Amino acid sequence: MERRLLLVLVAMLVMVSCAGQDRKRPAAISGETGMSQSPMGSSTAEAMSHGLLPTLTSQPAVADTATPLPTATPLPTETPTPTCTPTPLPDTLLSSALRDQRNGDLQAALKSYEMLSTSPGATDRQIETAVLGLGRIHLDSGSFAAADEILTRFLDEHPESDGAATAAFWLGQSRLGAADWTGALEAFGEHLIREQAIATYVNELMARCHLALGDSASAIGAYEAALIGATSGTRITGIRENLAQAYMAVGELDSALAQYDLVMSSASDDRTRARMDYLAGYALLMRGQAEEGYGRYLHAVANYPTAYDSYLALVALVEAGFPLDDLQRGIVDYHAGAYIPAISAFYRHFDADPDNHPADGHLYAARSYVALGNYASALAELDVLIDTHPTDHWWNDAWLEKANVQNRSGDSAGALRTLLAFAADHPADALAPTALWRAAVMRASEETWAEARSLYRQVADDYPGHADAPEALFRAGMASLRSGFPDRAEQDWSDLVNRYPESLWRAPAVLWLIKQAPSEETASYRELAVGLPADNYYALRASDLLSGVLPFEPPVALSWPDSVGGQTEQAGAEAWLASWAQAEVDLVLSPAISGDGRWARGCRLWELGLVAEALAELNALRYDLRFDPVSSYQLALAFRDMGVFRSSILAASTVIRLSPGGTWREVPRFLARLAYPAYYLDLVLRAAEEHALDPLLLLAAIRQESLFESAAQSWAAAQGLMQVIPSTGEYIASSLRWPNYQNQHLYRPYVSVAFGSYYLAQQLGSFDNDVYAALSAYNGGPGNAARWWAASPRDPDHYLEVVTLAETRSYIQLIYLHYAAYRELYGTER
Repeated sequence: MERRLLLVLVAMLVMVSCAGQDRKRPAAISGETGMSQSPMGSSTAEAMSHGLLPTLTSQPAVADTATPLPTATPLPTETPTPTCTPTPLPDTLLSSALRDQRNGDLQAALKSYEMLSTSPGATDRQIETAVLGLGRIHLDSGSFAAADEILTRFLDEHPESDGAATAAFWLGQSRLGAADWTGALEAFGEHLIREQAIATYVNELMARCHLALGDSASAIGAYEAALIGATSGTRITGIRENLAQAYMAVGELDSALAQYDLVMSSASDDRTRARMDYLAGYALLMRGQAEEGYGRYLHAVANYPTAYDSYLALVALVEAGFPLDDLQRGIVDYHAGAYIPAISAFYRHFDADPDNHPADGHLYAARSYVALGNYASALAELDVLIDTHPTDHWWNDAWLEKANVQNRSGDSAGALRTLLAFAADHPADALAPTALWRAAVMRASEETWAEARSLYRQVADDYPGHADAPEALFRAGMASLRSGFPDRAEQDWSDLVNRYPESLWRAPAVLWLIKQAPSEETASYRELAVGLPADNYYALRASDLLSGVLPFEPPVALSWPDSVGGQTEQAGAEAWLASWAQAEVDLVLSPAISGDGRWARGCRLWELGLVAEALAELNALRYDLRFDPVSSYQLALAFRDMGVFRSSILAASTVIRLSPGGTWREVPRFLARLAYPAYYLDLVLRAAEEHALDPLLLLAAIRQESLFESAAQSWAAAQGLMQVIPSTGEYIASSLRWPNYQNQHLYRPYVSVAFGSYYLAQQLGSFDNDVYAALSAYNGGPGNAARWWAASPRDPDHYLEVVTLAETRSYIQLIYLHYAAYRELYGTER
């Protein structure tokens, strides 16, 4: 009876929530998925999850505010003629649901779960898994009412199920999303009755609910409970700060101060220290202890000038009329972006002691003027510093800063004169070679190659021990080549090879010596190439050049791992690992892992969809075991099976780093493939076929962009597996006519791969299938790529040296290295 009632409920909810979901998807994803190479294979929920439903996606559960699943549409007036399409078997439905949920295709997963939930041949456990899956998908889609109804009924009908704790937690999340604070408290409380594995996190969520209800006293109890079991320093700081605020709300100022002081005692950065000073000072003022309170503000201003909370403390001190050191006041203002008050403070500082003030004020006044766009005043301040503070530690920096300001103002000729004058007049100064280097870079950017070469040679010849000297010789060679003197270039590169045998810049010099040498003479450089670092881009390019391998040349055929061969290779890899690690290798987790609370918490958090929290726990454990090859290997496998792909790659890379050879080329293929995996292969193969792309190039790009972590986000707000930025995502969605697109969908793997592959294919089309140019457009923007493309001959090595963005140059080099690994590990060579 319970099962029948549950089936009726699910069918009704799915009918209402999912009608109209058969809308045609864009062509890029309209086909069925190809062969799945998920490391989880066809494992059922029983083998994959602590509860009933595995977490196969890496996007946040509650934070995803995607468009809710479609609401009801009118039913057809006539019943369609039934077809003879056979109903998939329950195991097939479950595998499809898991695959699609992993890929972020929530509508497809929901359909499979709905069919499974009403399948006559499904087991009770499969039915429960399907219903939980439906609840989770509605939760992830922002359909909180539907999730609430499914999960509530699940708990009513299956109170003793292994999945009840999971259902209670997700029910609490759905009620959080609906701002039902009381209901969320009830659900989270139900979860805590059933399990305590992540009690520290659940109590923190409950504290938020109490605060939303205005119950600070109950929030205090929940935060104090959350501190029990919290191990991360960042989490403990956050909990203590919130706990202190709750204490403040109920008037327990002493308790609040105690929490601030506990954070201060363990703080490792100035930002946290300044914040604790500011908050503690405010609490002391609230208690009537003005002297102590303002003392904490003064401490922040004096010791942590770059922190914004120090600026807030400064404002409070100024408003209270406290006398302040104007130099320190100006520096705090500058770092907070209050440039005009900063300049006023610096001038008061100068006026107070015209003859003996330090140079700092002039430097920061100049930087403040630059921020305001007043370059003339900035240059005046730097000239005062140079003229009147010749013995100050900022004096030589002021010369370089002056040249920088001149260049920013459009006076490149003046900047060059400043750099050359400083280097000529003060050749023994520690910054003289830096000045020459910057002058050389300026001349190169202006394509004044002869002068650029001369300046680079001066750096290398006059300052051979300087860190930039090897690169200066390489750049001198490139300038010689660009100016039409290949003989000089050969001399520059030969000098580099002979003078700096241990430098990383030796590899590009060898590459270019090979490129410039007549074909009958390249053999003489073969020995030099063999001795280069194995994992260096230029070394690989030199090797490929000598072997006749073209850049990004695909293999003859591809060979994806299979379960039988994989088992054999795995056994061989473990025997190899045991031979040098001097420890038994098996799949039973070592006590260092299984006995660590971070492992249990991290696994459970991952299953429940708390991705950021799970990764914090699991990666902290992985980092602490970074010198243990056996535990790192076990973690690589466990993370792979959980779907924590980035952490798996990093753990496998740790084993490789610790191994006798130290590179992926010198370890068993099974381990190398863990470091260079083919996750989301169904999506990759589909996109490769759709856009005529090399699947190995897509895998190499995904590895570089995100290490296969779908929740990845860069500092520039690039998101998902292929790190598409929001504006580009909007453009691609419009181009593909993607239905109901929202920015957060980029965290869904099937969206990210579809969008990223479309955009990469577009760039390849724009640059005549030149992979270097297409990758530079993907990373550095099509406009930059077009400029570099116009400035270079159709040669990949020339193109790389024309790229002016260091990040983009590195990006191309790394994907070239990754591609080589994928070609060797998954391809059949010529």
